[in-house]
Amino acid sequence: MSLPKVKIFYKKTCDTLYPKGIAFFHVPKCGGSSLSRVFRMRYFLSQIKIEESGVCDASNYLAQSQCVNRIPDEDLYTARKGAMQMLKRAMVAYYLSENVKFVQAHVHFDRRLYESFRHTHRFITLLRDPVERFLSQYYYDYGRQNRNCISIELDEFVDTPRGIETGQVFLDYFGEKHLRNLSDAQRVDRAKENLQLFAVTGFLDDIAGFKLDIAQTLGIRLRIGHVNKGSSERKPIQDEIYKRIQQRCAADIEIYDYAKTLRLRTTNDNQILAGESYEVG
Repeated sequence: MSLPKVKIFYKKTCDTLYPKGIAFFHVPKCGGSSLSRVFRMRYFLSQIKIEESGVCDASNYLAQSQCVNRIPDEDLYTARKGAMQMLKRAMVAYYLSENVKFVQAHVHFDRRLYESFRHTHRFITLLRDPVERFLSQYYYDYGRQNRNCISIELDEFVDTPRGIETGQVFLDYFGEKHLRNLSDAQRVDRAKENLQLFAVTGFLDDIAGFKLDIAQTLGIRLRIGHVNKGSSERKPIQDEIYKRIQQRCAADIEIYDYAKTLRLRTTNDNQILAGESYEVG
């Protein structure tokens, strides 16, 4: 069999096995790594997980080519993060355009991606209580010997630029951070609007509901066992520090609460429609 025929056979096989493609916007420390393995096994013939290590190396090259290595370290960190997101959005667009059936990345949502690929792929994500997500991220990176290492105590970390960034991950992921002309309040509204475009938004504290939504919306039944929520070995957190973290996460909490309300409203609407269908039948 010639190579062109192999490609045609492969495409037809994937289209038959996976009629609905998925773009998984993987928010860090929300349980997505455990789900990733389940999805990639389900889509094993046509799947890609965009790895952070490779993106980091490539984005460092991009950042250096823009001469950002001559600016202060804190600004350099921000510039490299921006370069990573720009590169990941481009990579997601490439794989979606190649009709890879399952694409996963730690990537910020871009409405242009949705408009370009909403007919071939369904967009999904998984969220977690913002304060729990903040703490999980901190303790995951605290004392680690890698590029994301945190070496200061939680009390001090909360008020650092990185602490502020850690508290507004949902705002960055769904509020289209690359749109520079939006205020934080406008980005919160933008995030809410964008979450309405997702076929499924799941929650770490309701994996059973996420499985049900995936089955009803995408026709896929997933076998999901234990979802890793990170280490439970934490120091007791003082009330004053906890309240400061809540303040840092204020925008994310608003977005998270809206997503919960949106799912409840969608579930109720589906139940009403199911009831009407039953009565008609």
